Amino acid sequence: MSLGLVRLLSLFAAVGLQFLALEALQLAAHPWGLYLMIVGFYVLGKLLQRYSVVPVPKAIGWGIQWAGVAALGLWAVFMIWLAFFW
Repeated sequence: MSLGLVRLLSLFAAVGLQFLALEALQLAAHPWGLYLMIVGFYVLGKLLQRYSVVPVPKAIGWGIQWAGVAALGLWAVFMIWLAFFW
């Protein structure tokens, strides 16, 4: 399996896990929990990239890191949508 595919799969899996955690833990009612989850995913991805020697965990770390960024972007877009169109 190519590293690009591993990166994309880990990105989509991490975004999916963040969405499930958001729904299951009701993190929308506690914004600090949402922020901690987003930052935690970003930091976890950075740590995997930095301290892994093998290329596959580095690719997984890349996906996890950018899943945190994607979750932050999706949250911002959703908040803007709520502010203007709700």
